[in-house]
Amino acid sequence: MIKYILFVIYLLFSVSGLTLFKVGSMQESELTIPVVNVVLSKWTLLGILCYGLSFLIYLYVISKFDLGVIIPIIGGVVNILILLVSYFILKESLSACSIIGAVIISIGIVIMNLGK
Repeated sequence: MIKYILFVIYLLFSVSGLTLFKVGSMQESELTIPVVNVVLSKWTLLGILCYGLSFLIYLYVISKFDLGVIIPIIGGVVNILILLVSYFILKESLSACSIIGAVIISIGIVIMNLGK
């Protein structure tokens, strides 16, 4: 049961980290890394913390599930969640292709787990 709880926590930290990176990149620059032109604001730093924690949880999650099953599920679910966050929170637009792609990913995740 703990592996499923940590899977959900991984998803929350991963999606939060990516979202905070985006929010931070839209803020006034508190510090910019000149070589790569990365804006470091408090939101970006919080995103780094969330994404770093998600990576540590990811190490645990992939050790507890079959690798060939969990990696596509993680990728698919994170992509769909980011799509939803970008639309509802960041107010970005969705194209018909994005929606169709999310549906195809969802169908693929279900198909991969039918025999489990």
